[in-house]
Formats: sequence, structure tokens, C-alpha cells
Amino acid sequence: MYSSVEQKTDNKLEQFDTVSLDYLNNLNLNCRQDTKYAFKYIELPPIFEELKNNYKILDIENKKEFLYENLYYDTPDLFMYFQHHNGKLNRYKIRYRKYIDNKTCFFEIKRKTNKLTTIKNRIQQERIEETLTDEAKELINGEVNIVTDNLSPKLWVKYSRITLVHNERNEKVTFDKDLSFKGMVNGWSYLPGLVVAEIKQERFNPNSEFIKLMNKLRIREIRISKYATGSIMSYPEIKYNRFKPRLLFINKQCDGQDGYFKFL
Repeated sequence: MYSSVEQKTDNKLEQFDTVSLDYLNNLNLNCRQDTKYAFKYIELPPIFEELKNNYKILDIENKKEFLYENLYYDTPDLFMYFQHHNGKLNRYKIRYRKYIDNKTCFFEIKRKTNKLTTIKNRIQQERIEETLTDEAKELINGEVNIVTDNLSPKLWVKYSRITLVHNERNEKVTFDKDLSFKGMVNGWSYLPGLVVAEIKQERFNPNSEFIKLMNKLRIREIRISKYATGSIMSYPEIKYNRFKPRLLFINKQCDGQDGYFKFL
């Protein structure tokens, strides 16, 4: 079943017109409104069929799906995880991100403001580091009020991403699948069969073809964090009460697969 859906998905991706990485980078959506959705992988082919006339797809050397690797930092008491768990606004995440396919790497601070705006600042680095570089510490000191010596690696996150760009508006939609997570002690955990889609806009526009399609398909918006979700999978002893409805929803999307939240 999964391989047949993959083939159907690949066929749909070939029907899109393409854009280059330079074009994507020029969109400059580092300050934006984000809206997320989650659904089963089997729903991807018909979704792409509906979107192909209004969006182009990122293509790099005839490749349209790309591997990402992230390493998130946090404090010993998981301050940034609990900011999210407790519903705090003006929260942030600190991470390295590596684009496996084009061999580039960045250190990033991603902030969510009390106006639900996402602001991302980053600097290029040679590789993912399990200790903060001087440049990374300098970025942290300029952006957030936290002691860098209190930060250490907490979670690896890997996934593959497909990126669509709107034909006319400054808008992109990403589709992340094959999500996997690893803490600093335990092995890898997986969420097979799940897709997390995210539309990124300069300001929220409900007339987006993607948002209208989600409403048509009755796929609901969901506030889901890869860092928070992976932390729960990798450190199941931590508190996750406020996330439980979302985790139960994710379980349904991974129905019949291994590696999801068996402890719920």
C-alpha cells in the first residue's frame, strides 16, 4: 500500500511546473504567518492533483523531495519544551538544521510572537555541532534571554520535505513526511504514514487555494510542533497533558503502523 501511494505521489509531483532554490530563497518568508495541518500519507496524491495549477514545486537537479536533519537544543529542565506545552506566547526554539541534499547547514533561532507571527533568524555553519559555536552563541545572545552555557543538545529530528510555491502570491506550502526522532539516550522513534503540512504566508489569507482545499477535505488546522512531539516520544516521562488531544489525533493518522504513541 505505502509503495503504491509513493508511486502515485511521484507521478503527481511530475505534473507541477518547477522553481529553483534561488527563487525560493528570494521569497524571504523568515517573518510570516504559519498554519499547520496533519493527515494520512494516502491523502497526498489527490491533494497534489488539486494544487498543481496554482503552485509550482521546488526542483533541485531533477529532485523534488529533500531530506532534512535538525538538532534541537534546550536547557536541562526543557525550558523551551515547556514554553510550548504551557501555551506561552513569545516562545522560541534553538536548533541546527542541515539540508542533506545540497549539503548546507544553518544555526537557527525560531521565535513565535504573541501575534502568532513566526520570525526566523539564522547563520550558516559548516555542520551540525553538539556544542555551540562562538557564532551560534553570539546569535543567541542577540536574540533571546538565555544563558548559553545552560544549553545542550536534546533531540534529533529527521524527515523528508516537498515544497510548493504559489504562482502569484508570496506563499509556500511544505509537506513533511517520514518523521523520525531521537533523544540523546534512546534510539529512534517514528511516525510512519503521517504528513505535516504547513502554509507560510506574509499574513494569513483564508482565500489561499491550499487552505480552501483543506477546508473542502475537512482536514483541520492543528498546532503541532515537531520538537514537542519528538520530545514526548524520546522522553515519555515528561509531562504532556496539554498535548494529549493532539497526540491522540496523530495516532489516528498513523493507524496500523508502528512507532507511534503506544503509551497513551
